[in-house]
Amino acid sequence: MDGRSGLKVTMSNLVVSAEGLRNYILEGVDNLRVRKCRPDRETIAHYVLKKYGGSLNDIFNELENIVDEGLLLKVEYKGSTSYRTPESF
Repeated sequence: MDGRSGLKVTMSNLVVSAEGLRNYILEGVDNLRVRKCRPDRETIAHYVLKKYGGSLNDIFNELENIVDEGLLLKVEYKGSTSYRTPESF
């Protein structure tokens, strides 16, 4: 268990490319929004880990890279941080 996020991390033999991970994260944000879930860092990571595997640190790092590139917006709302696509904001 990762002490910072509370997510259970399992090791996977699946090797995920950076481009694949990026697509999985963007897919996760869209999927969570459709389900009316708040796409915060932990929820996005849980979605990607459950569906595709990978490393929690890799997911968090790629999430920040996506924000830096402007593909996702980091939004503060009611004391929590969530992520949105620029088109939906």
